[in-house]
Amino acid sequence: MIKQLRNWLTSLVALTLLTCASVLADEAASIAKIEEVGGTIRTIAKDTDQKEAAFHLSGKDVGDDG
Repeated sequence: MIKQLRNWLTSLVALTLLTCASVLADEAASIAKIEEVGGTIRTIAKDTDQKEAAFHLSGKDVGDDG
């Protein structure tokens, strides 16, 4: 019983780590795409990981495709 629980917890931790890595990679790719089309990203506060995207459209031709 203990061995099964340990195996289950190990699997859960591994899955969690893989999911977190995937989310971070997706976020990095999204940020790169936003910056590629002229946007900027900033963290909204020191106590949160939430970010804000800003686009200043002067001097650029921007459409729905970027």
